[in-house]
Amino acid sequence: MSHTNDSVVAPDVSSSAASTPESIWQAVLGELELSISKANFTTWFKSTSILRYERGEAVILVPNMFTRNWLQNKYHKDISKALQNVTGERITKISYELHSQAEAVEEQHKKMEEEKLREEQSTRASIPVPVATMRTPIGSPSIPNATTALNSKYSFENLVVGANNELAIAAARAVTKNPGTMYNPLFIYGGVGLGKTHLIQS
Repeated sequence: MSHTNDSVVAPDVSSSAASTPESIWQAVLGELELSISKANFTTWFKSTSILRYERGEAVILVPNMFTRNWLQNKYHKDISKALQNVTGERITKISYELHSQAEAVEEQHKKMEEEKLREEQSTRASIPVPVATMRTPIGSPSIPNATTALNSKYSFENLVVGANNELAIAAARAVTKNPGTMYNPLFIYGGVGLGKTHLIQS
């Protein structure tokens, strides 16, 4: 008598066709998609890819710093577990790097400009170029005065965190750590009684 086995068999990534970094990451994404909500998967993983994977070490490419920080703080363990399940290897290191070509070009441009300024300073020491002054966030000195009108009852410590507001809370925390530079301005939208005032004043 023959028997049929209806169990789902995980893809074999040990073969040369399936052991490329891209195929490994696609298998990892497939596993993550089953374990988190569709909204969170779309928000945090749809724009990711993998640069390389070798002997338990992976370099994941992300579109921006916010996504990188969120994956490191929120989903790092899930990613590590999925990688281990897919590859069958112990994961020893996962790095997250930006893959935006525009940001890479901008960074290279900044380095070239800084090098040019250094050369000019060395030849014309009497005319210093205020590089640091140019990078000072506009309006940051006025922030301490602006906080005097805030309600002290509202803080991140007593804010209720849920699946519907974790993204907004993460963005607000990023603003407090880098005032005047990240997510400026920050807009919070939602229905009545959902904690917008509490979040903004935190």
